Parts: sequence; structure tokens; C-alpha cells
Amino acid sequence: MQEPLSTAQAAVLDAAADRLVPRDEHGAGALDAQATRYIRRGLSEALGQHAPAYRAGLDALDARARAEHEGRGFCELSGDRQDVLLAAVEQDEPIFFMTLWTHLLEGLLGDPAWGGNADAAGWRLIGYDGPRLTWSAQDQRIGARSDDRLGAARAPDSRGAEPAPLPRLRAAGT
Repeated sequence: MQEPLSTAQAAVLDAAADRLVPRDEHGAGALDAQATRYIRRGLSEALGQHAPAYRAGLDALDARARAEHEGRGFCELSGDRQDVLLAAVEQDEPIFFMTLWTHLLEGLLGDPAWGGNADAAGWRLIGYDGPRLTWSAQDQRIGARSDDRLGAARAPDSRGAEPAPLPRLRAAGT
């Protein structure tokens, strides 16, 4: 498989992904789930039509960082400064930004067979146990509930109260 991005472009992609979906108290981030591996693999295969836009967008992000921060590239900036640049890209280059965001989420939450969601890190983040290959007799009963598949964090409590909301992913600049 030919690498679709240069080493510098891949570093900018990793740094941007780490800011957009960071590891936090809720669990894994984009890098833990290897969402950027999914993107790079996809750009060599099924997502190949997006490779030129990624190369141009990542180069532009790094060039903008260098122009606005005394020659320092995107990867050399503090997280706060990276967030400001990502928010600007979201406003100025919304198609590139939404393509990146969409592919990050695919790499974070998609089937691990496609190269992202390593060790089902993204699924654990949202309380999903993965696809079910078998169904028990209890599961097949009419009126059976499947709340237990999402774990206790999503199941109503004993009084029937609504479950706590799932943690939200952090977008650039927020």
C-alpha cells in the first residue's frame, strides 16, 4: 500500500485529530482508536478521491500556522493555538473540515476491520459492545428489551429515570 500522505502531512493529520477528538476522562481519543490510520488507509483505497484534498488541506493548515506563528508549523504549536487554527479552517474551508471530521468519526466509531476503532476503543467510549452474532431465547422474546447491550450508563435506573447523556465529542475551538 502506497502512503497517500507525506510524513509531514501525516503528522499534521495526527495533531489535528488529537485536538478534535482528544483522550479525556470519558475515554479514548482519535489517536488511541487509530482513526488517522483508518483515514490514511482509506486514502490509499476506497477514499482515494479525497487524497488530493487532504494533501492540499493539511499543507494549507501547516502553511497558515507558519504564516501566523513566526514560522512554527501546526505540530509545533500549543493545543490552544492549534484549536484557533482548526476553528478558522472550519469557517474558511468547511468542505475540507467536514470531510476530515466525518472520516475521523468513521475511524473512531466504525468497524475495526476497516483499520480504525483499534481494540473497539471508540465503541467503548459510547458504550457499544459491538455487533451481535447470536441471539439468546430471552433476546427473542416478544417485548424483550435490549438496554443491557449498551451498559448501565445508558439503561434507565430502577425508577425508570432517563439515562445520563453520552459524553459529547469536542469540536475545534470549543
